Amino acid sequence: MAKRRSVDTKENYGKAIKIFFDNYNKDLQKLLIAPFDINLEYSV
Repeated sequence: MAKRRSVDTKENYGKAIKIFFDNYNKDLQKLLIAPFDINLEYSV
């Protein structure tokens, strides 16, 4: 069997986290703020 190259490196993890937050930062901020906003007019 050929040896599998590991893709779980710190560099790849860092890149994945950056991409995730670049894409979803605004949505995550809304979800984190919403439970504490007593004037929120609609449910998430």
